Amino acid sequence: MIPSRSTYLTSPMHIASSVRHYDGCIQANTPQGLALMQTAVLGVELCSLCKFLIETEFPAKFGRNLKMYSLGSNVGYLALAAAIGAMEVVERWTPLVVEAVRRAYALDGNQRGMLHFILRIWCAARDVDYPDGDYPRYEVAEGILRIWNTPDTELLGAWLVQLCNQHTRLSASRDFMDFANEFSHMPVDVLMLFRLREEIGLSNPVVDHPIMKFPWSRLWPVQAALPDELLAGVYQRLEQDEGITVPSLYRMLLT
Repeated sequence: MIPSRSTYLTSPMHIASSVRHYDGCIQANTPQGLALMQTAVLGVELCSLCKFLIETEFPAKFGRNLKMYSLGSNVGYLALAAAIGAMEVVERWTPLVVEAVRRAYALDGNQRGMLHFILRIWCAARDVDYPDGDYPRYEVAEGILRIWNTPDTELLGAWLVQLCNQHTRLSASRDFMDFANEFSHMPVDVLMLFRLREEIGLSNPVVDHPIMKFPWSRLWPVQAALPDELLAGVYQRLEQDEGITVPSLYRMLLT
């Protein structure tokens, strides 16, 4: 896959994924809503792989990074994957995004502190070092990182109300705010934390905040994410025309 071809793929794929995410939220209480969000996650994951491929090839050919890998386009969907139970996607995709930060590929890496928080929570749960940087560090995020695995749900719940407040503050459509996109009303940061706690057998607090009362502000059971017919066709064409699959891209990019 050459960069020009991947550019033609990623823009419409990301738009289609955003539409599926919106439609999935509208139908959040139905099986179809979950299926739409699964396809949205898988579509953006494929876009992420293509963008990372370009960023990986460019320094080798031209001696410098493009720094066009967008955390804002990827991390929300990564956390959405955790919320809908697609943990196999989370476990293969998160190391790629962390590596993008480590290699200084991220376009908006210094502007979106709460997106770094989502990645840092995963790294804390997996005992992985997260690359240091001058991205914003918010008091509430740092506080939760210190106690993310506490059994004291009352204490954590009080912190998470403040995290929800921070989420809504960073949802304005100016200055490249962290959640000024399709996740402005979806607390994916909280849901990622909830999933990581659930994995180690900890209870999650009930967070009394308006953003937690939407039908999509919850955890679905852990299950494999399945593509819809359109995305399955894209996978098939990539394998036929380019000789690549999602697993082979991961092997190539993360060796």
